[in-house]
Parts: sequence; C-alpha cells; structure tokens
Amino acid sequence: MAQVLFSLAILACPLGMGAMMWAMMRGGKQHPAAPGDEVSRLRAEVEQLKGAAAVPVLAREGGGER
Repeated sequence: MAQVLFSLAILACPLGMGAMMWAMMRGGKQHPAAPGDEVSRLRAEVEQLKGAAAVPVLAREGGGER
C-alpha cells in the first residue's frame, strides 16, 4: 500500500504539469483582437502623449514666475 501511495505522489507532479500545459494550450486558441487594431490604438496614445509633452513645463506649473 505504501508503494502505491509513493508512486502516486511521484507521478502527481508530472501529470499535474502536463494537465496545466494542456489547459494553457487550449485557452490560447481564443480569437484575440487583430494586432493592427492594438498597434493603431497604441500609436494614437503615443501621439496624445507627445502632444501633452509639447506643452511647456512652465505653463503647467503656473507660469514660472518667482
């Protein structure tokens, strides 16, 4: 009986790992958004951030008058 339990304990890790790999491969077959959509969204965000960075620092801090 102890031999059987020991064998099950040794097999639990590789079998569990195989099950996890199988589940992760199955989950990856969902239809993701088109890569072009994400790229265009990120490019628009970069342009928005560049526009915000173009505002002078002194104007954002209240005019820079000391």
